[in-house]
Amino acid sequence: MNSNGRNGQEGAAWSRRGVLAAGAALPAARAGVIAAVSAAMSVIPAAGAKAQDADDAGKKAYRECIACHATEKGNNGVGPSLAGVVGQKAGEVEGFRFSSPMKRSGIVWTPENLDKYIASPQDVVPGSRMPYSGMQDPAMRAALVKYLETL
Repeated sequence: MNSNGRNGQEGAAWSRRGVLAAGAALPAARAGVIAAVSAAMSVIPAAGAKAQDADDAGKKAYRECIACHATEKGNNGVGPSLAGVVGQKAGEVEGFRFSSPMKRSGIVWTPENLDKYIASPQDVVPGSRMPYSGMQDPAMRAALVKYLETL
């Protein structure tokens, strides 16, 4: 029997429950895990901040739309509600009277189609009633489309 009361297990560190603790390696391993978790946690607020910045940019871009479009479902104004627009077929918002060219367009509002339409509505759907010359800044359009995806 050795000095720690364990037979034939010299040099091993034991917990009160009799479980082998790897001596100095265990605290180092714990320190490494704690450091890794701390590093990961420090990235989460940064990622959240980037998402918030993107959301803010999209809301800022949406200001060009707010005079005619609402973001609440069923709240149509001069233009149709934009709630759920991504993935929706053009000309099919309930309660809104669309132009014939928009109804016949066959467009599904994918992010790519929205980007093209927002850039130049009359080029994408000639004869539609949307009196908007287009958003020329690609970054602003991208932010707007990302925002529309959240509605």
